[in-house]
Amino acid sequence: MSCGAEAAPLLGRCYHPGMRAIGALPALVCAGAWLLAGCPGSTEGVAGAVSAPAPQRGSATSSAQRQPLADAELQRRLEVLEQGLLAREARLAELERALAVRDALIADLRQELEQLARTRAAAEELAALSSSVEELRAQLEGQQRAIEQLRRRHGDAVQHLEQELGRLGRELAALSEQLARQARVVESLRTHSPVPNIEREVPRIEARVLAVQRGAAGETVLLSAGSAQGVQAGYEFTLQREGALIAKVRVDDVGAHLAGARVVYRREGAEIREGDLATTRP
Repeated sequence: MSCGAEAAPLLGRCYHPGMRAIGALPALVCAGAWLLAGCPGSTEGVAGAVSAPAPQRGSATSSAQRQPLADAELQRRLEVLEQGLLAREARLAELERALAVRDALIADLRQELEQLARTRAAAEELAALSSSVEELRAQLEGQQRAIEQLRRRHGDAVQHLEQELGRLGRELAALSEQLARQARVVESLRTHSPVPNIEREVPRIEARVLAVQRGAAGETVLLSAGSAQGVQAGYEFTLQREGALIAKVRVDDVGAHLAGARVVYRREGAEIREGDLATTRP
């Protein structure tokens, strides 16, 4: 509906001949009607109605008689304006609630679309994996058929080969066990042999026993040679006194000029003493 059509019911009463003596009040009501209808220029109309001077008419007695009627009409029209404004505010609130519901629905739809996209991607990935599995299954079945055909063609030869492989496996297990026993024997002989450094070549290094310590873990000695003399961890020294073999020690800790070694072999009845000669070569 246009502004003129909405304001017509009120504007029809704005120029009643009996109200022309009221002055600015009818003009104010008319401007309110224009405001309610949202007509352009209504703001200027209100200002003009308020600022317009009251026309000079008949006597003061006639004006006083007509004043209560004009006030009642003005009050009624103001109430109409207020009701219209309240109706517009209620409509605006209703539209805002509808807009909020629409926004919530849009958000829900967006989430559902995202979930649908993820589900679709997962389904495509699953389909690709299923296709790969089917291809692998087909290849495996083909290989199994080929093996079965070879088995039927060469059944005796395959059986003989399987038996031979079993025999060789048993022999290999027996040889491995024998090798392990020999390795343990060699380790025992190497440990208890008086000959030092059997498995590697080391330089000739001589030192003296500076201290002997006996404990629950065995005997250890402190030698007067260290890394400055070429001693390394794992070197073995024989301990001698007056040309006679006493024991064999293996270096565990190396300092600059000292080395700590533990006794790995000692001749029966022999005793290690401070000052005994230690050498890496017999």
